[in-house]
Order: sequence, then structure tokens, then C-alpha cells
Amino acid sequence: MRLLPLVLVLIVGSLGAGVPTTAPACAPVTDRMTPWRTGDLRGANLWQGRWGGTSSPYPGRAIGSPLTDADVADLRGLGANYVQLSVAGLYGEQAPYALDPKVQGVIDDVVARASAAGMFVVIAYRSGPGRNEQAIARSTNTAVYGPVLEDFWTSAAAQTAWLDMLRYTATRYGPNPAVIGIDPMVEPNDVARRGFPAAADFAARYGGSPEDINVFNGRAAAAVRAVSDVPLLVEGDGYGSVGFLSTVVPTGDPRTVYTVHFYEPFTYTNQGPGARVPYPGRAATGQALAPLATFASAHGVPVAVTEFGVHRYAPDAATYLSDAADVMNGMAASHAVWESVVAAQRPLFNDFDTEGGTDAAVKAKVAGPLETVVRNDFAVNCARPAAAATEGDWAWPAAGALAGVGVLAAVLRLARLWPFSRSR
Repeated sequence: MRLLPLVLVLIVGSLGAGVPTTAPACAPVTDRMTPWRTGDLRGANLWQGRWGGTSSPYPGRAIGSPLTDADVADLRGLGANYVQLSVAGLYGEQAPYALDPKVQGVIDDVVARASAAGMFVVIAYRSGPGRNEQAIARSTNTAVYGPVLEDFWTSAAAQTAWLDMLRYTATRYGPNPAVIGIDPMVEPNDVARRGFPAAADFAARYGGSPEDINVFNGRAAAAVRAVSDVPLLVEGDGYGSVGFLSTVVPTGDPRTVYTVHFYEPFTYTNQGPGARVPYPGRAATGQALAPLATFASAHGVPVAVTEFGVHRYAPDAATYLSDAADVMNGMAASHAVWESVVAAQRPLFNDFDTEGGTDAAVKAKVAGPLETVVRNDFAVNCARPAAAATEGDWAWPAAGALAGVGVLAAVLRLARLWPFSRSR
């Protein structure tokens, strides 16, 4: 009987084996609004838009770039807990606006892969009824990318079909605990169609009309809320920029998150190789993001930055990315860097690739300062989908328990109390 105290001591000690002393007290998310309110989502954008015209570099593929388990594991390995899936609309761009099974297959695939890896997903629609990818990109090379389609702003039928698409999305994906939001439209930009008037002038002229994204966002909230409590992420016009926050009108829905895209100053973040446009510094970055905190405080609502990034070869790009993330964390704003570059895409274009190094000429995965910034920012992530509660952050305690069983077996075997032996 004197062996029992020793066994108990060994069991207790071994249960703690492998458990970091500073391990976060992670728990599965039960209310999907909670991480938005606390700013506990940090991840990256995954582009899966529709290739226009003849622009697809992948023969026979019209939607996005090929995604593999290795791509998802790579993002999870960086520490991300959230994917902003910037994707083509589930419904067609032209009447009769039918469900596109290829897009549905892409969304199903990304949601399943991300969920299995313990990451949340926001489904964010770049295109849909009456709007195509070119409405955002506005490439002048229409021979390759095709013409701009943006009838959405003037077509009641297109807007109604888009609302139907949102209801369908919420019905199909809303019950999944890994789907932590639906973004009705990525970068609303009727302002571009109207010649880029100033935010106040644009709001004064088109506010309250079918061209007002605030009106549509209110209708989107009602459509989604009729079938699901999944959070809704809305953006203002002006490509969702901070500068248009002053024109954003809250939907009145308590499960809405107000989001922006941040690439300020644009001439710095989107500069070409060799341009050498200098980073203006942390103070300028903080000042440019300040309206987001003001909006959150004024309206008592959660905010997030669903896109931000910088060309990897810009001077002091890592410093810019680090400063921006720090400011966002300081205002409890969840955020997603642009972009998570999949292996198939990297040799083609990877200007915003945080794992691509600082040499513009090298289109490969190269460890560098931007990757370090991302890893450090993601390191504090703890929130995970409820379905993944037994994985990821909870693997360490499980390992400790298994180690404890092993030690117990060894001790009992020595005491001839363990019934299972290789010699039997």
C-alpha cells in the first residue's frame, strides 16, 4: 500500500507534462458575436473571386485559385484563427441570377477545410447579381478581363436577387459554428461609377436612394436575420474605406459588425517595385485609423478591419504592418491581412504575400520580416470554433494526460499490478 502515494504523485505530475505554464484559457466560442466585440479574430483574406473574360491562369477554372490542405495548414501554422473568404457570389451576375454550383463547391470546400483546421470563416461576396469582379478591379484591359458590370446600383431585380442570395447563404452556412460572419458586399463602390465625389457630397446626393449601400445593408440585415443569427459584416461605400465611415448608418441590428479596408496611404502600400515611397510612420497610421475607434464609441458597435496590407517590397513594409496591427489591437478590432497566397498562385502574383520575402523579383515562399510580424500578431489568438474545441489549443492537456497514463502503466507494471504485458 505504500506504493500508492508514489503512484498518485507521479500521476499528478505527469498530467501537467507538456502543458505550457502560460497556456491561454481557451474555450470554444458559443456566441459568434463575442470575438467581434472583443477583437479576438486575427487572420487573412483568401481570394476566390470569379475570373473575368480570358484572365484565368488555370485552364478550365473560373473561380479562384486551387486550394490544398497544405495551404490551409500553412495559414493555421502561422497562428490564424480566421479566414476572410473573399469569394464570387453564389448567384449568377446576369439574369436570371441562378445558383452557381461551382461557387457553392468552393465555399463548401473552404468552410470544411478551415473548420477542420480550427479556423473561423467569413463569407464575403465580391460579386453577385448585377455586379462582377471588374466592378472592383476596373482594369482598363477589357480585352482580357471583360467589361465592368454594375447594374446592381440601378436594378431592383438585381438587388432583390442579391438579398435572396444572402438568405440562402445564411440558411445553408449559418448553422455552422465555424462560419462567423457574412459580408453582403466586398468594397461597395458606387462612388467610382459616379466619378469619385467626396464622401459627404456623395452621401448628400445619393443617400436614401437605391444607390445608398446603407439602405441595402439594412435590407441585408433583415434578410439574414429572418433565417439565422450569424453575424453580419457591413462596409460603407468608397471601397469600404475609413474615409467613408462618416457616411455609414448603423443597421439597427445588434448582430452587425462595422468594417473597413485599410491601405492608407495608398501611394505607399500599393507602390511599384523600386518606387521607394517612404512609410510616413506610426503616428500617421494611428491617425488614419482613428475614425474607426470614434465610430465604435459613438454608436456602441463592434468594428473590424477585414482587409489591410502592403506590398512586401515597400520600404519598411514590416514596420507598417506591425504598426497597423498594433493600432487595431489597441481598439479591439479584429483584422485580416491581405492576403493568404496559396501555393498555386504564388509564382503568378504575390505582391501582398506576407510569406514572400522583400525582393519583388522573387515569387516564392521566403522567410522574412513580414512573416514574423504576422506570426507575432497571431500568437495571441485563442478563440476557436466550438467544433474544434478538442483540437489545436486543447491538444497540450490531452498530451499531458496520455503521458500520465504511460507513467502510471510503468509504475504498476513494476509493482506487478498492470494486467497487460508484452510477455503475456
